[in-house]
Amino acid sequence: MDKIKGFKGFNKDLKCLDKQYKVGETFTEEKAELCKTGMHFCENPCDIFVYYTQSKSRFCEVEAEDVSNVITSDSKMVCKKLTVKDEISVFDICKIAVNVFFDNIKFKDKIKKAANAGSYGDANAWDYGAANAGYRGVSISGERGSSSVGEGGISLSYSGKARGGIVSILILFNRDENGHIIDEHMIKVDGVKILPDKWYIYDKGCVVLSNE
Repeated sequence: MDKIKGFKGFNKDLKCLDKQYKVGETFTEEKAELCKTGMHFCENPCDIFVYYTQSKSRFCEVEAEDVSNVITSDSKMVCKKLTVKDEISVFDICKIAVNVFFDNIKFKDKIKKAANAGSYGDANAWDYGAANAGYRGVSISGERGSSSVGEGGISLSYSGKARGGIVSILILFNRDENGHIIDEHMIKVDGVKILPDKWYIYDKGCVVLSNE
């Protein structure tokens, strides 16, 4: 039987809907009906932020079996058998997501593209493009692009600029000519040191306000 790798969110006690989970163990349920019964997870790492707030949750890589073939508008799935693998951080999830995103881009073909998403949505823009997502959204922009999110969101930018609402997370990456991440920095918009709705860039190892 095929196994599907994915990601799952939990509360601070590693519970989901009153079901207690533990890293390294396998769990089963008799039925799997999307949004009703069974154990849910997301195949796309960024989709779990739609269901779990990044600042109040814990996240794990999972491996699912007996997965329902019913699909939703995002990558949310439900299964009867779920193995909880390693616990990972918000930064780990974002790094995985941005690698998946950039792996699908032809770096030599520079294009301009804009993407917009509302609350809880995902927005992706390629090189030199602009990605904008709303409340608790996730946005990713390509080389020299701009990435913006609302309150509680996650904004990722490769060699570009990022901004976000209060308690959002900004992640700025630099990559080599082959598209591999060579350094990165993650900051939280706390309203004191890092201000909401201001553009930030990664310059010479430091995150600073953009002059543009």
